[in-house]
Amino acid sequence: MYALGSRTDTRGGVLGAGDRAYPVEAATELRKRLFDGPGSLAVVGGGLTGIELAAELAETYPDWQVRLLSGTVLGAGLSERGRTHVRATLATMGVRVAEGRHVRSADEVDADVVVWAASMTAVTDLAERAGLAVDAAGRIRVDEALRSVSHPEVYAAGDAAAATAPVPGLLRMACATALPTGAHAAAALLTGRSAAGVKEQVVRSTVGTLRLAARRAGALRLVPGLG
Repeated sequence: MYALGSRTDTRGGVLGAGDRAYPVEAATELRKRLFDGPGSLAVVGGGLTGIELAAELAETYPDWQVRLLSGTVLGAGLSERGRTHVRATLATMGVRVAEGRHVRSADEVDADVVVWAASMTAVTDLAERAGLAVDAAGRIRVDEALRSVSHPEVYAAGDAAAATAPVPGLLRMACATALPTGAHAAAALLTGRSAAGVKEQVVRSTVGTLRLAARRAGALRLVPGLG
């Protein structure tokens, strides 16, 4: 089973010079920095990860001025009603949102602290070195039973796998897709069934979820055709 997930894509020098920019994996270091004292904080990335981060940081560190910079519309995968709800919720928490703000490097952001949540990449270095087939994005190519198309004895699940479903097609990298694909692959391994005997339920119940400081508010996106 290959399930090494994903990490923040920091290639191309996106974190900039100096030490004021943090990827999401550096949460411990970020926490220590924020305890040093209030200032301005900018989260780069208007997807679900960036939205949740901005909300949680604003609630946990109310003395910090939090901004959220989105290259396109905020929460592009949500409905217009959902985006309106997200904007309103962030506003009540004091988060200032800038949509259509393309940021190539943390050096372009005027803030004491920058949290980079603009892009993720699959952790498949080991898979590539082992010769497993991967797609253009570096995710392991799998069949309907989540087996590697080049090495069927290897199952892949979660963000590292380029799993698909009738709707919506290629599954995005998210916990909402990683959990059901992981359960599907584990069932195949534990039962010892052949691929044909495994129930085709890679994502029938997949739901795109967004937690906005879960203690307060949230938004839920249901994927048509699944369930």
